[in-house]
Amino acid sequence: MSRQFIGIMLPALLQPELLSLLPEHRQLKPARPGQLHLTLQFLGELPEELSSTLQRGLAELRCSRFRMSLAGTGFFEHDSGYRGVLWAGLQPCELLQQLYSAVTSVVGSLGLPLETRPWAPHITLARYSGGPPEEMERFLKRGRRFAAEVDVDNFQLVQSQPGPTGSVYTPLSIFPLV
Repeated sequence: MSRQFIGIMLPALLQPELLSLLPEHRQLKPARPGQLHLTLQFLGELPEELSSTLQRGLAELRCSRFRMSLAGTGFFEHDSGYRGVLWAGLQPCELLQQLYSAVTSVVGSLGLPLETRPWAPHITLARYSGGPPEEMERFLKRGRRFAAEVDVDNFQLVQSQPGPTGSVYTPLSIFPLV
């Protein structure tokens, strides 16, 4: 069994720019460099046999390549007191939505649980546990000016292994877009 998700990994050259938007605060836990991604489906713990079946199903998808536009920043507040997730946003994209729907269909067809909340595509930059509101306001202000384009030509099934300095991501399969 291994913890897995399906996602789009961001280019390595873009990641330092995204992480530079973050405030410097001791209660902030930034994403590890090289691991910024857009989650299409979080799967949790999967047995090897089910993961293999999932890989075969995902390999059959025929979705188009597309350009993804990142723009702005925000935060999901988990409770009062500025606790939650800092993120970079994405502009709506029909081809991204089609890929998400196709992936969700394959995952659902295997009886795996699907997220019940509406999909809010974003790139998680950091988790935070409190801190001064001024830091969040500066983050949001810097993020208003942020924009980048990413050409998406594949998505991946990724294994996430928890470790002492954060999770380590290992691609299990890379699925090209046409």
